[in-house]
Amino acid sequence: MIAFYQKKNIIPRFYLSNYEGQSKFIEVLKNKGFGFEEFDSPVQLWRREIEIEPNSLITIEKVTSENMQDAIRIECQIPELGGSIREQAFKEEFSQDCYIHYLLKYNGIPCSTACIFFYEQDARLESVATVKEYRGRGLIGHLIHYIQKDMQKKEVERLWVLPINEQVEKVYRKSGFDTVLNVKTGHAFLGGKSVMDVRNGL
Repeated sequence: MIAFYQKKNIIPRFYLSNYEGQSKFIEVLKNKGFGFEEFDSPVQLWRREIEIEPNSLITIEKVTSENMQDAIRIECQIPELGGSIREQAFKEEFSQDCYIHYLLKYNGIPCSTACIFFYEQDARLESVATVKEYRGRGLIGHLIHYIQKDMQKKEVERLWVLPINEQVEKVYRKSGFDTVLNVKTGHAFLGGKSVMDVRNGL
């Protein structure tokens, strides 16, 4: 498994829930050099439709082979998404039917991305990001609203999101997501930043 990830230049990571009975597995990971941390993870579900004021400077489109490099360029600037190593993972996701990636442009300039992962009648919002110089303009709210409308067209029954910290949790709440659960999660990682480092801006 480790060789598989390393061959693709992706840092091996395992996210474990309900892992109390997996102490032997965790010990094996630690012996192989994995770091391990525990943290509480909120789980949010979209329950409320929020109307949003249109902005003529904003355009949103699905990522295609033609605009994929714009989306990759954005995500590789985001440390929380892995920085420069995100490119390989993005291309891997893009090749799979269970993912849809979205690109937001402000006045013609690509500056925000997000993706949806599908599983049966459920969908999970992931990799929501805006480049630093365009933050604070409410762009994420427009992007999420667009995706929510798209999920309605696709008749998705439930749209989930797993925010990485309390601040992000509040952003999603403004877009109609409610926290329905808090799950204790274990994270084993062979290099790179821990989730707690990312949450603390390290």
